[in-house]
Order: sequence, then structure tokens, then C-alpha cells
Amino acid sequence: MVAGGLSVEVTEALGAFAQEVATSLASRSDLQEGSQSATLLAAALLAEGQARLAALDHTRCPSTASSAFRAAVQRAILGTSVASLQLGGGSRDAAPAVRVHVRGSAMRTERGGIFTIGSAPECDIQIAGDASVLPCQLVVVALLGGAVVMDAWSGNGTEVIARGRDGQEPVRVLGRVCSGAIVVEMSERLVLQAADQERRLRIHGPRALVRDPAELSWRQLWQVLALAVAVALPEEGSSATELTSATPLN
Repeated sequence: MVAGGLSVEVTEALGAFAQEVATSLASRSDLQEGSQSATLLAAALLAEGQARLAALDHTRCPSTASSAFRAAVQRAILGTSVASLQLGGGSRDAAPAVRVHVRGSAMRTERGGIFTIGSAPECDIQIAGDASVLPCQLVVVALLGGAVVMDAWSGNGTEVIARGRDGQEPVRVLGRVCSGAIVVEMSERLVLQAADQERRLRIHGPRALVRDPAELSWRQLWQVLALAVAVALPEEGSSATELTSATPLN
């Protein structure tokens, strides 16, 4: 059986992994490395990339696995402490640009709302010449309030090296994605090491599409109100800074 151009098995896997990502973001917990849903997602995204290469077509239609997974992530984070990732102006389906720089290559700007990073030529951003990089090492989903970087395949092979704001030199930090999901906030710069060698990536979070609350539509104002109600009683372990810092309304 096929639902919207995708098999039921793949559709269910996308939804399941999106829920895992939302839980990882909200609780800062690990993703289950190599889970069936993560494996099916990576396979579906690489197959989709191969089809686009063969057709010389880089567009993504709503029935593709990438578009369906991005929509699943959007749904999964609603009502969680990271729901503010949905805010930032424009329609919910808008795909803000995310800039990525791999050491030794030119800066790339991805505008499709979701993209893959890995050694496979089917990836949107290929890291070649390093055997420690997996065919699909990272999946990045761009939302209105920031970008979500996820790694459920490398077994703690992706480390956070530094963080900073646009226009400033990133400050070195100690941390790691740790087979989990991490947010690159609006106008933030995140430096990652995605392999055993010194293969580093700089990911620049999307910039706010709306800077003045007066520019928000009634639909977006309703989203703000719904978010305020959802976070009126924050989850244990969350903080006001986390809830507001990713909301590009000021």
C-alpha cells in the first residue's frame, strides 16, 4: 500500500522518527542509534537523492520522503518546550535558508527546508575523502525559528566544536550531538566535527523572516498565543531562556 507516493512502512517510520527527534530536543536526550525508523529514513532520503541526481531535478514535492519528514517534525514539536521553532514569520511551510560550510569547500546555501550531509554522492552536501564519514551522517531540518541537526547513525561521531552568533567568531565549547538532535538558533553559527579526522562544518542558522511583531498575521498571532499557553507551566528541567531565545519576535 502507498500513502501520498510513500509506502505505509516509510510513512510510519518518518512519523516515528520525528517523534523521537521531538523528544530528544525537549528532554536533551539521545536518539536511539540505528533504530529501524532512523535506518528507513536515511535509506529513503538517499534513494530520493539518487532519483533527483538521475533526473537532474533538485526540487522536492510534498509526496517525497524529505518533505514528508519535515512536515512530521513540524507536527511532532507542537506542544513541546521547543514549539517556538515554528515561529518566525511566513507560512508554516516556508523554508528559510541555512548556510553550510565544509572545511576545504565553498559555502553552500540550502533552501529546500531539509537536507542531508554525508559521504554518499546522493547527499545534498557531500563530504568526500574521509572514510570515517557515513553515507548519511546528518539530517538538517530548517524551521522558521531555527534549524534542527540530527545524528542517529554515527554512534557519537559528531561533536560540537564551537557556537556563536552571526558576525562573531564562534567560541569553543565542550559537547557533542551524542547521537541526538541539536538546535541551531536564529542567526547562530554552529561548528561541528563530523568525523574522526579534522573535517569540520559550519552551519549558520536561518535569519528571522519577521522582526516586528506588528508584521505577524492573525494566524501567526494565534500560534504565539497557543505557544504561550503551552509553556505556561514549563516542563521540569526547562528554562525561560530556552523557551524564549529561539523565538525571533524581538
